[in-house]
Amino acid sequence: MILDKCAHMGIQLSRMGELSHEEGNCTLRCGFHGWEFDELGACVHIPTADVDASVRIEGAVPRFECREQHGHVWVWMGEDEPTTLHGASNEPDE
Repeated sequence: MILDKCAHMGIQLSRMGELSHEEGNCTLRCGFHGWEFDELGACVHIPTADVDASVRIEGAVPRFECREQHGHVWVWMGEDEPTTLHGASNEPDE
């Protein structure tokens, strides 16, 4: 899960973003200026950048650890790596 905010102009990605699944890669493109982010929050494409440049800005959009369990999505929004997500166990659903 990544923060719902474009690293460029702060646009809400859930309102103006567009998901793309091309060549096995999943990206989220901001509908305002077209910056693209991968599932880890790295910026992987800037339309106005030099065509030959390989763009990858790690951590451009903060990423949060999440897990689906017991019919809920549990999100760890802390800065450190979680040992367990609050309310979620490490036991699989039955």
